[in-house]
Order: sequence, then C-alpha cells, then structure tokens
Amino acid sequence: MARSLSGDTEVQTSRDSSSNRGGWRTFPFMIATLLGLSIASFGWVMNLVVFLIDVFNIKSIAATQISNIVNGCVSMLPVVAAILADSFFGNIPVISVSAFISLLGILLLTLITSLDYLRPPPCQTGSSLCQPPSQLQLGILYAALALVIIGSAGTRFTLASAGANQYEKPKEQGSFFNWYFLTLYSGAITGATAIVYTQENASWELGFGLCAIANLISFIVFVSGKRFYKHDKPMGSPFTNLIRVVVAATAKRKAVISSREENYHHGLGRESKTSVAMPSQSFSFFNRAALKTEDYSVNNMWRLCSVQEVEDFKAVFRVLPLLLAIIFVSTPMLFSAMADSNSGDTEAHRSSDPSGKRGGWITLPFMLVTLFGMSVTYFGWVMNLIVFLMEEFNIKSIAAVQISNIVNGLVNMLPVVAAIIADSYFGNIPVISASAFISLTGISLLTLITSLDYLRPRPCETGSVLCQSPSTLHLGILYAALALVITGTAGTRFILAAAGANQYKKPKEQGTFFNWYFFAFYGGAITGTTAIVYAQDNASWKLGFGLCVAANLISFIVFVAGKRLYNYDKPLGSPYTSLIRVLVAATVKRKAVISSKHEDYHQRGLGNEAKTSSEIPSKSFR
Repeated sequence: MARSLSGDTEVQTSRDSSSNRGGWRTFPFMIATLLGLSIASFGWVMNLVVFLIDVFNIKSIAATQISNIVNGCVSMLPVVAAILADSFFGNIPVISVSAFISLLGILLLTLITSLDYLRPPPCQTGSSLCQPPSQLQLGILYAALALVIIGSAGTRFTLASAGANQYEKPKEQGSFFNWYFLTLYSGAITGATAIVYTQENASWELGFGLCAIANLISFIVFVSGKRFYKHDKPMGSPFTNLIRVVVAATAKRKAVISSREENYHHGLGRESKTSVAMPSQSFSFFNRAALKTEDYSVNNMWRLCSVQEVEDFKAVFRVLPLLLAIIFVSTPMLFSAMADSNSGDTEAHRSSDPSGKRGGWITLPFMLVTLFGMSVTYFGWVMNLIVFLMEEFNIKSIAAVQISNIVNGLVNMLPVVAAIIADSYFGNIPVISASAFISLTGISLLTLITSLDYLRPRPCETGSVLCQSPSTLHLGILYAALALVITGTAGTRFILAAAGANQYKKPKEQGTFFNWYFFAFYGGAITGTTAIVYAQDNASWKLGFGLCVAANLISFIVFVAGKRLYNYDKPLGSPYTSLIRVLVAATVKRKAVISSKHEDYHQRGLGNEAKTSSEIPSKSFR
C-alpha cells in the first residue's frame, strides 16, 4: 500500500532537481529489459512461417501473408505507441503495460503448443490431406499474435526514448544509444539463432517457453527499477493543437486580422513569456485562431489558441508541399537531373568550398525520394522472399525460412559495417551512390531470374510431390542476386539518415528531417509490402520484381542528380587504427617507467589536437 500511494506523486518527484532519479543507475534495468524483450520478440517472429505451416497446417502462401501482416504491424504500430506515450501516458507506464501484454501473448502461444485441442492434429507422414485449423483455434492464434504485436510495438521505440531521458548530457545519451543498439542486435541474434534452433530441433513448446521466460525476466527487472527512473511528463496530443487552430480560425473566419500585439492571445503562465509576439504574415488566415474577439474566453480551447500554437501549426503546414513533391514531382526532377549530370566531375572540388550553397532544405526532396524508392524496393523483394523460394525454386518451406532468416539477419547487421566504412574512409554520399547501384544490379538479376526459364528449376507438376530441385548454377545465381541486394540495402539503410541530417546545421531542422525520414521510410515499407507483394502474388513475379527495379532506378537517378547540392562529410579515418596503435605502443614500451611530468608525454603537437589534448594521462588503466 505504501508503494502504491507513492506512485501518485511519482511524476512530481521526478521533476525535483534534487531527487536521485535517472542517470547510470537506471542503465542495468533498461538494458536488461531491452535484451529480454529483443530475445522474446525475435524468438517468436523469425520462425513464425514455419510455426504456422508445421503446427497449424496453414498453406505456405497463406502463412507468408500472415507473417507479412504481422511484420507490417510490428513496424507501424510503434509510431502509435510513441504518440500515446508522449501525448497521454508517458514512456514508463507504456513500457510496463506493453511488456505485460507481450508476456500474455507469448504465454498464450506457449499454451497453444502445449495443449493439443488448441491446434489441429498434425499431418500424417506422406499425406497431402491435412486437417485445417478450426475457427476457434484460429481465433486463439490471432489473439495471441495480436497481444505479442501490441506488446512489441509498445516497447520498440519507447524504450530508447525512456532510456535517453534518464541522462541530461548529450554525451551520456550518445553512450546509452551505443549500448542500446548493441544490446538490441545481441538480443536479435540470440532470438534468431538459439530460440529458432530450439524450436526446430527440440520442441515449439520449449522454444516459446524460453521466449516467455525472457519476457518475464524483462518485465520483472523493468518494474523493479521504476523507483529509480525519471518520468517524463506527457505533453498532450500534438494533433489536438493542430485541429484546434483549424477549428478556431474557421469559426472566426469573418474577423478582421489585427496588426496590434495586444489583440492576440499569448497563452497563460510560462507560455505567455516564451510565445512569439506577433503571428507571421504567411498563411495569415490561421492568425484568426489567436485573435481575441468580443466573445473570446481563454477557457474555450476550441475558439482561442496562442500565437505560438498558430506558428507551430504553420511550421507543419509549410512542409506538406514537400511530401507532394515526393509523389508528383519526381519525374520532372529526373529530366532536370539528366541536364545537369555533366557537373558531377567537379563536385568533390565544389564540396570543399564553404561559400557554396550546399545542404539545407533544397536537398530534402532528393533524400526522401531516394529513401522512399529504396524502401519500396527492399520491402518489395524481402517480404515475399519465402514464397518466391518455394514457388520458383522448389525449396522446402523450412529451408526457405532459414534462408529468409539469414537474409534478414544480414540486412540488420551489415548496415553497421557500412556506416563504419562511410565514416572512416569514403563518406556517406559516395557509399549511398555505390550501394544504390549495387542494389539495382541485384534486383535486376532477380528480375532476370524470373524472366528466363533456364535460370530456375522447372515448376512442380500439379498434384505431384516430386519437384525438380534447383541446380548448383541456379542457386549460385540466386545467392549472387541476394548478396547484391543485401549489400545495397545495408549501404543505404542507416547512412541515408546520417547523410540527410548532415545537410542541416540546426538541431531543430535535423529533428524535422528525421520526422519526414521515418514518414517516407514507412510509406515505402507499406507500398512495398502491399502493392509489390500483391503484384507478385496476383500478376507475376517478373512484374513484381520489375516494379522494384523501377523504384530502385528512380532512387539512384534522383540521388545522383542531387549530388551537386549536398553537404559532404569528411571521412575521419578508421577509429580502430588509433585503438590498435595504443595497444602496440604500450606493449612495445611495457618496461618503461611511467612519469608524472607533463613534458615527458607526447601531446601530438600538430594543429588543433595539440591544444585540446590532455596534459597528463589519467591514472586509470595506466
């Protein structure tokens, strides 16, 4: 009872600067929670297609479609969860509830594998007639999947945000994010290997049971650390303020706009001191939302907004045409790009000129069109890969799922390598250009495979269980195509975000870019997962992959066309070289006596580093 009563004052306590909340004491709780939830999430989702086929006797195409829907929901719903956390409930409560919901879903999946009447009887060996699942069994299965999807979505983004909120210094937040991604990928690898291996070689019951244990430990650890966390105060829905501006301006559409500051509402309390004095002249119709009229009341939030709220609405409204540019203006941009292609030879020299008008919002359409096209391409070929392998290459379902898991694992891991190469040696822009071309080559090869009969085995005869296996040549060409598209995707996945952010100097502008970045990314993901997959399933594989080629080609041309406008980041050299140099130098001089004099240490007396170098090395690890 005492602990529950203290929860009512938790938010207020977190705002007290003298309270001992947040900081590195929360780190073990956050990281342990993330590790367990990652293992649980990847443990059930990576082998979902095989589970549906083996345990529920669902046909391979239907199982893949269910898996695609699940993956789409897991990718999209975190945005909804983040909005709910930021607007209404806060990150900590959303994570707690979501982890519990995920636990319920995985427990239900474990129960399904444990009780025979919750799933159809297994197929008889060698029989093609299998009993399909009943409506009750499908209902319980879908309920379990819905729970784990909601649970995963509620922790995917909010854990990162909640963890970063525990630190005040940007450097500490950066360190947290380094550990965050390391833990995320470690959990993903564990779930995609150890858990999947257990499911296939031991039992589904044990595999899902391990996921449930990992989720349970995460939930207990996270709840145990709640008294240490800083709790963020929900800011209210941003969409409410946007709608209020439209409603208030429309209600007062006949009012005469004033040029006097005192005729506008500037908010209450602290907001009145930080609010803009006068609304801007652009989109002046909406200035009426902040205009005081004879019947105005500060208590009527739908008739009166502050000047700051009006300006925030205008800021959002101004960038809407950029989205339309992505959809409608990409074709004219290609012709303009071809006319300027000869300027590419001098771009490296011009990029070093600080007076050049490079970067800024002029680069946004190029970046977003590139991102949108690459997202359409990636999700277009990867989401239906299992069905493609089974139908076009006569590969067994389990082997096809294993290939798909390897592909997804590489796509998740290789972007780290690509980012290191870009930062250390070549820079973001050249790596993106080369990667987009490599991806285009790979997806073109996949299209060629679907077009030429001799590049794939003959299709199975109707009703026959004996199908021709792919030859070594067939598999070699297939794996070469997959290797190319994996490499191309990895070279653009993270680097496009970094290159786009580098076009802006102000953090606020970078934040706006990232909002549009994720919007374009998920827009492409939805298009690839729906339109491209539909074309593959209902028209032909050749058309489906051909659309991916078109999207990739447009992305490549548009990105190259904008190269003269980009800010170019200077490669910093490999960080590992300096680390190895320290180890080698210390080992060579291991018998030397350590000095306490400043002049006995090399300060790297070259340029700015000599001025910023520490005078005496620290005592730790001496």
